[in-house]
Amino acid sequence: MTRLLISLATRGRPQQVVQTINQSVLHLTEEDTIIQVQVDDDDLRTAEAIKRDVPDSRVQVNIAPREDTIAEKWNRALKTEADLYQVAADDDPYITPGYDRLIIEAAKAFPDGMGFVYGNLANASFPCGAATTRRMASKL
Repeated sequence: MTRLLISLATRGRPQQVVQTINQSVLHLTEEDTIIQVQVDDDDLRTAEAIKRDVPDSRVQVNIAPREDTIAEKWNRALKTEADLYQVAADDDPYITPGYDRLIIEAAKAFPDGMGFVYGNLANASFPCGAATTRRMASKL
């Protein structure tokens, strides 16, 4: 089985992130999918709100000192074993039914385990989402 880990960055918006997580969880289909919420150690109100108001065991709270960039915050997830890593934000819920399964299926196009899975274009330059395989992340 392939495990997808969604690294969700947040800061100081407990109600927003709880709403985003609860909407996203509704559309998960895979039991192994993890939503790992990256919370800064000086933002414990957010961690407490998630633990109190998100009733799904696939959601983890990762508390660490605040990094200088959002990319560093997303990269916290690489310390947790998974096959695919997706980045997410606290104001952008996933609303496509079975989105986790779709990402996992798309990654099967890489027989060597090296690649990125992109969502539709959000604009002329950037996709709405990006997931990298573990093997690609380790090479980068």
